[in-house]
Amino acid sequence: MSKAEFESPLDKLIAIEWDIIHDLERQLHSDVSHADMVRISNSLAYHANTLNKLLARRGEEPTVDNEPLASVIAKFPRRVRKAVVGLVRKWRRSRL
Repeated sequence: MSKAEFESPLDKLIAIEWDIIHDLERQLHSDVSHADMVRISNSLAYHANTLNKLLARRGEEPTVDNEPLASVIAKFPRRVRKAVVGLVRKWRRSRL
């Protein structure tokens, strides 16, 4: 019997979500327009949330990353960083 025969449907869904997330990460780092980058980022966040729920359903504790948001944003490509910082500044101005 192969390994695929012992996998539960939940394990298969988790594997599919990981494949989708890896594909979206590759797309995010390719040369795409700003609008496409926003769509890819939103989709990536959705699938990461779905993966987290599936892992919780399987009984795994979600790993919490204590890395500050600024250091996470620093890893983004420069044009994405500028867009994120600009949106945060705009959001802060509108809330004051």
